[in-house]
Amino acid sequence: LQAEVDGADSPTLEQTSELAKLKAELDGVPKEDFKAIIGCEVYVARRGSTLLKEDKRDQSGYHLILLAKNKTGYKNIVKLDSLSYIDGFYGKPRISYDMIKKHHEGVICLSACLAGRIPRLLLEGDYEGAKAFATEMKDIYGEDFYIEIQDHGYPEQKQVLPELIKLAKELGIGLVATNDVHYTYEDDVESHDILLCLQTGKKLSDEDRMRYEGGQYYVKSEEEMRKLFPYALQALENTQRIADRCDYFYNTTWVAQKTVYGWNEAYIFYEGETYHLPYAQPVNAGQYIGYGVTLEEFQRKAADKNSV
Repeated sequence: LQAEVDGADSPTLEQTSELAKLKAELDGVPKEDFKAIIGCEVYVARRGSTLLKEDKRDQSGYHLILLAKNKTGYKNIVKLDSLSYIDGFYGKPRISYDMIKKHHEGVICLSACLAGRIPRLLLEGDYEGAKAFATEMKDIYGEDFYIEIQDHGYPEQKQVLPELIKLAKELGIGLVATNDVHYTYEDDVESHDILLCLQTGKKLSDEDRMRYEGGQYYVKSEEEMRKLFPYALQALENTQRIADRCDYFYNTTWVAQKTVYGWNEAYIFYEGETYHLPYAQPVNAGQYIGYGVTLEEFQRKAADKNSV
């Protein structure tokens, strides 16, 4: 939102499963002046299958960025996000590459930060493995797959940047330059660090705690990004190209209606049609929520129907 105030044309918003929060923010912005790019950073199971839930390797996943190019893409992202919790949750919500192949239509995919599979393979010295995986992703997404480059000053990023650029050139894959954003302004770094401590129950003086080093995780201007990537201007231009191709605006309004015997009822107004959605107060896994189904069964049915 601040990027719009500062004059950016179409900033890309990489939100991690916070589509509803983003929607609330966008409601206050004139839609003719601001273009929303709805997306999600997902975790892809490290060993390929969400069925594997054995040790620490399976408790997270490789990062991947998915952006909704159109309505079909939005529904596929929602589907993948739902399945990551229903079928893939183990420490964190995860999806598999089989799920990606099934629900890729209408989605623009970025290879992600250092936590993505391609950068991880490059850091391990496996260029051919990174090349093979990039080829697989290109086969799935075609020209909608981009290799992402970032530079927050980390030595690991400096190490993989030349190889990422080389890889993109060899395979004819587009490059896109991005900057992780965890706070709005450059001078918000201290406030953000304090919030991290509050969130994680740590003190600023603790050495072994989560932190974002370098102070580079703010909304950077186009001028700053051009100074950062003078050797990859096409990667900067591709940010606008991606923005131009994302035509789906999340235009759904939720209206709380009433509460009856612990049940909340809501109406969804979606693309000119009205849907009624009853939902219950939070319950424990395995507990019946009504209609003779458990919470898990209700979620699965909703996901199977591409429920909005």
